[in-house]
Amino acid sequence: MLPASTKAVGSKVRWKIAVRSLQANAEAAGQEGREDEQAALGCITHLRAFLIVWCLIQGWCLLGAATFAACEQPHAELQLQRRAIKQGRFEAIVARYGLNDTVVDDLREWFQDFEDLGGGWTPNTWDFYNSYLFCLTITAFNGLWYFEPATSGGKLALVLWGAPALVIGVMGGMVMARVLYLALFNHLRVWSCFTPVGSMWERARLCEASFSKWRDQVHFTCKYLLLILLLILTIHVPLTFYLIDNAVENDKDPGDDFKRNSLGENLYFSFQWVTTIGVGEFRLDAIFGSTRLASVLVVQVLILVLWVALGSAFRLFDFMGEKGALLLGLSHIVGADEEEETEVGLHEEDFSPKRPAGEEGRSKARWEGVRGLVDSASPR
Repeated sequence: MLPASTKAVGSKVRWKIAVRSLQANAEAAGQEGREDEQAALGCITHLRAFLIVWCLIQGWCLLGAATFAACEQPHAELQLQRRAIKQGRFEAIVARYGLNDTVVDDLREWFQDFEDLGGGWTPNTWDFYNSYLFCLTITAFNGLWYFEPATSGGKLALVLWGAPALVIGVMGGMVMARVLYLALFNHLRVWSCFTPVGSMWERARLCEASFSKWRDQVHFTCKYLLLILLLILTIHVPLTFYLIDNAVENDKDPGDDFKRNSLGENLYFSFQWVTTIGVGEFRLDAIFGSTRLASVLVVQVLILVLWVALGSAFRLFDFMGEKGALLLGLSHIVGADEEEETEVGLHEEDFSPKRPAGEEGRSKARWEGVRGLVDSASPR
């Protein structure tokens, strides 16, 4: 039987070891919680920055709308008056000579430019509302507008106003890229479970170059592509159906492909829209086939989705560039370390944090003393 004093010392040591273990676990959990809190605060900060950029774009578009309306509206109204006069002359010629319907239809197709006064809310008038939509489409890199300012003042305003608008648009896409990264694609959280625990290369901080060089790129690419596809299916396709239905109801001609109103053609139309590929008169006519409030909301939503796609592309290319630079910079280090390990032999202790000599000795002495007490307190 052990003395009572020895048992008391052993139980006290075990209690201290348990308390220290709980403290270490609490500190680790607190550190992880602080890191998660910092990531959340970073996401909120960048989201605020994105909202600031969005408000900046709205103000810049309002300023551009006022400028274009002042420069282009008088000239556009004069053009509409000339078209109306030519249309009246055309109707008089048709009524005078008693032409049949086939000839009249052919003539209307030939003189369509003269009698077409604009669709929906007369986009050719360059009023404040139409100028505002024009500025939004320029900022979003979407070629929805199929005509340009005609006056010298309008062209000069387009150059002076358009360059900052494109810069603001790129800024919005880059801020959105950071928001997406912090909110959805923080690889320090998502892919930590895929990293081998306790390996020497992980402790040497070289597993980024040796183990996960292709895995992270594939994960990032797949997640961003799935996000863009989800946005196209949930937002762009329903909006496309809405625009086509409004175009048909307002006697617009969306074309033979869109008259079938199938999912395949709408996916193609949405892909054109989200990638800013192609221009077309139907897009503008379809937008102006709805009410004014719906037109503004549709364009705003499409710009937001487009920014998400641009932000995903920015972040993906940035990530791949970082990985490429990391691989090029550390590949020779990995090879040199492998040769050194083969010749000399490396141990895991070589990659652990170094302590001062005195502190390391005192810690080792304390641990040996505690281990001796535990051994002496254990039953023989």
